[in-house]
Amino acid sequence: MRRRGFTLIELMVTTALLGGILIVLGIILSGSYQQTAFLTGRGAMTGSVTNALETITSYALLGADMPATYTYSSTTYTRSPSTLIMAIPSLDAQGATIPSSSDTVIFNYVSATGECTLFIYPANGSNRSQTQRVIVNGLSNATFTYGLTQGQKQVTVTLTGKQDSHGNTITFPITQTTYLLNQAL
Repeated sequence: MRRRGFTLIELMVTTALLGGILIVLGIILSGSYQQTAFLTGRGAMTGSVTNALETITSYALLGADMPATYTYSSTTYTRSPSTLIMAIPSLDAQGATIPSSSDTVIFNYVSATGECTLFIYPANGSNRSQTQRVIVNGLSNATFTYGLTQGQKQVTVTLTGKQDSHGNTITFPITQTTYLLNQAL
């Protein structure tokens, strides 16, 4: 009995079937990889936005007042939907509150860069140092809404993260309402 090999047609059909199977597997794995990358990116962005909200909340809980404007050197900040200005009690070197002295804390969102920046301007004698740092970037929006509930100042912060996926931008807002000390707006 003579052994025969594969014919050319059998090899071509087998190769075509294997190629088709590999293409389908590649598409499935590529979609899975893209979905995983999207979810990982969104998770990182959600974590950044949550950390920024915690930073804003920690200062808001110290807030003694919410001035309408603040000027430092030649820059004037005005309270608005994109700018939060708070006066917080100044602390001396031992960590005790300095009577009748306030440090100014500003959170400012710039839509052109998608960044929310923290500025701290300490009063004379305060132990805090002047600070300017970006607390979150990659935002599509940040909104500070001011109100008064039962005589208590409140600020609602909505930071909207964004995630690009296959040419589309998906946004997801995260909101936090914080009540300041009893002060009238």
